[in-house]
Amino acid sequence: FVIENGTLEEYKGKDIAVEIPDGVTEIGGWAFDGCKMLTSVTIPDSVKRIGAWAFDGCKKLTSVTIPGKVEEIGFRAFEGCENLALVTIPDSVNVIDEHAFEGCSKLTVIISGCPKRKGAIFKDVKSVVAPHIPLTEFSVSEEKKAATKGFLQKSSLYTESEIVGSYHK
Repeated sequence: FVIENGTLEEYKGKDIAVEIPDGVTEIGGWAFDGCKMLTSVTIPDSVKRIGAWAFDGCKKLTSVTIPGKVEEIGFRAFEGCENLALVTIPDSVNVIDEHAFEGCSKLTVIISGCPKRKGAIFKDVKSVVAPHIPLTEFSVSEEKKAATKGFLQKSSLYTESEIVGSYHK
């Protein structure tokens, strides 16, 4: 690990499962860039921010636990993590930046709170469970909207890759 002033700047290892050291407060931009064999990451409670492109292109990443002290998930933080299956976003998260989970086609996202969302954060994901976010804040393709609107409002389960983003008002 390359850690400077509490920020994990770079991971140079080859492990498939990584436990980020306690005391790290931020996972910096591109920290795990190019870690093509990485399958799981354990983030300590000390982390408050996951930076831009932090896990970009970690194609084999299947598991990541976001602890209850993380406040921000950066721009394209998990973009291209095509095998990521489940992420629970705790209510401590205040901001999810644009394209944070783009290209995560197998991903189900569970959002505990109601964070500010910037742009198309859910593009390409399999499903989103967001009981505290109204359906009106999601952009769903028009051809699906009429057929599924009642179901989506009742269950707060948004499925298919038609979810292309949401905007906090």
